[in-house]
Parts: sequence; C-alpha cells; structure tokens
Amino acid sequence: MHFFNDHLRTLIRKTKNRFIKEIFQLQLFNYSQERFYENQILNYKISLSEVFSHYQDLDFQLENQGICVTHIDRLDIDSSKRLMQSCFNVLPSLQAKKLVNPKQYLLIAESQKVIEYPEIFTWGLEQKLIATISKYLKLPVAYHGAYVRRDIANNIAYKTRLWHLDKEDRRIVKIIIYLKDVDQNSGAFQYIPKRFTSALIRKLKYNHEYLPSKKVERFVSSSEWISCKGQTGTVIFVDTANIFHRGLIPQTSDRLSIFFDYTSAFPLRPYYCKSSLPLQDLLRFASCLSAQQKEYVFWNRKLKQALNKFENNL
Repeated sequence: MHFFNDHLRTLIRKTKNRFIKEIFQLQLFNYSQERFYENQILNYKISLSEVFSHYQDLDFQLENQGICVTHIDRLDIDSSKRLMQSCFNVLPSLQAKKLVNPKQYLLIAESQKVIEYPEIFTWGLEQKLIATISKYLKLPVAYHGAYVRRDIANNIAYKTRLWHLDKEDRRIVKIIIYLKDVDQNSGAFQYIPKRFTSALIRKLKYNHEYLPSKKVERFVSSSEWISCKGQTGTVIFVDTANIFHRGLIPQTSDRLSIFFDYTSAFPLRPYYCKSSLPLQDLLRFASCLSAQQKEYVFWNRKLKQALNKFENNL
C-alpha cells in the first residue's frame, strides 16, 4: 500500500509538471512572460546602479564572454579557507560512496554531510558574489545551493558529459571550484566560446537536448573547444544557459569539485529549479541567514510560505 501511494504521488507530480510545461510553451503566455521579464529588468535598474563592482574584470568577462576563470584566493572572501577545508572534510565519505547502477557517472555528497559544514552552503551567499551575479542577471538572485561532486573516471558519455545548454533561465550563473588539480585527462570543464552559440542553436535546431561531439564538430571545429584546466582552488564563473558546455570524461582520476547554482528570482522555467537541500534542511539554515540572504534562498512563493510558517511556529 505504501509503495502504491508513493507511485501515485509521483505520477500526479509528473502529470502536474507536464501540464505546467505545456502552459509555459503557449505563444500568448510566452509573450506575456517576456513582457514581465523586461519590466522586471527596467524596475531593477535602480537597485543595480547602487551595486558596487567588487570584481570589474570578472564582470567584464562574464558579460562579454559568458565565462571567467580565476582562483579562489583572488576573490578576497574571508570564508573561502573555511569553505575549502569543509569540502576537504566531506570528500572522504564522498569518495567511499559506491555506484548503484552501471550508467552512473556522478556522485553528490549527502545533504547530511553538507549540513555538518554550513560554510559549504553559505559561501554561495557571500555579498561580493551575489552583487556580481545580480549585476550579470540584471535581476534579483535566486540561490539554488551547493553540490560537492565526484565525477567518476569511466567511459560513460551521458547527459552533462555531452554538449548542452542549461534551460532553467535566460541567464544562469554557475560557480565551479576544483577541489583537486584538473587537467585534460581528469574531467576538465569544457566549453565552446559564446560567439558560436547563436549559430549552433540555429544550425542544430537546438531544443535543449544533449549533443554528441560528432554532431557539434560538423559546425564548430574541436580546435575551438576550450578546456578549463587548473589547480586546486580554480574557480569558474560561467553562464551555462548561453555557452555550450560539458564535463570531459575523466580518464586518469575522478574529478572533485563543488558547484554553486544561481538563476534570477523570475526564472524562465521555474519547474526545473531545484534546491541542493531538502526543504527541512533549508529551514534549519534560516536562523543563521540575514533577512537579505533569506530572499535569495527562499526566492519563490512556495518557499516563502514554508519559511513564514516555520518561523511563526518557533
């Protein structure tokens, strides 16, 4: 009976999500959504004019190239050392995890482990980062959390190991930090320069599927593909909605990294936006967040309602 109820809930949720997606694809709805998006940007310009740019070169590269590669020490964030140490503390349990099926190519640290080290989650809310991301998105930020990842050294070319664009929003920012040295053979993040994006979308009639290399190489030579190699602490700021990208298959060793995910608070496809932590764990973090930080984490109506209910019951 319990299995039946779980199966029924899953079926209802999938049906609901499919219905929502179909509504979002209607032409009239898309037109209204774009007008709303444009108005939100215009209204937010006043706030953006007050944002101090902590990273002028980063801002410039992100806006013009869609990506910037730097090092965590250059970000000048006090909590960075605590972040890195916390990640290193989590890695042994992540490296001990076993694969559960032959197609698996990625393992994520358990949420319980992340909760043990709150710096892993809260580093992504540092004001210098939020200000830069907000300036790029041109809208208030929605923070979707942090994932400590182990990309397995195997020969599986699947999903994010194939060329793709992310689809949650018009602009997306991901921050990737390498937790060990990464070279061409250990799973480097790879991308195709932004100047090719529009042509690839048009020529491939791209509809957010995952693309094998042979298909992409018909239009953009592999000599144009750029691999982000770097030492431990290398940081990549990238707009994964506007740059074709993939993770190279690690050959010599697993890639260890942490990802931080951001969209605007008015994402194009909100039904794809998921937090790295379960709701109950997010609520546990609420007490150590400022009012402004709560806005980034509890960014939509459903999350705000859950937070209000939780705080009223304290």
